[in-house]
Amino acid sequence: MKINKYLLCSLVVLGVALFAGLAYFTWSEYKSGLATDGNSNTVNDGEYTKITKNEFTLKYKYDRNNKWSYILTGQLPNPCYSVEVDELVAESYPEQVYINVTVTPPASSVVCIQMIYDYSKEGTFSASKGATVNLNVK
Repeated sequence: MKINKYLLCSLVVLGVALFAGLAYFTWSEYKSGLATDGNSNTVNDGEYTKITKNEFTLKYKYDRNNKWSYILTGQLPNPCYSVEVDELVAESYPEQVYINVTVTPPASSVVCIQMIYDYSKEGTFSASKGATVNLNVK
């Protein structure tokens, strides 16, 4: 079977172009944090990275020696709502960290002043520098 040299050359050029494009976009996504599910970001030492979801904002940073710190802020309809925050570090490499926020309204029998309440919580967790952080709000 004889292959046309122009066809072969075209296929080689197309293959190289596709490979170069894939390598460029993969690196760009990795650098910008888009290579994750959009809920996590890459992190630089000492700089906060921010995720916002359902009226809550999580700012987190890698401190050093597998220690991370975070600040969770948000707004609640009134001060009688309760918020529970759990940090879950999945045993994988790199670790996947889930900051799970559960908001519970007050009982219907509770009378509460109606005003926007600013919620804030600071915390820490242990994970390697390459960990990805996710925010889940329920």
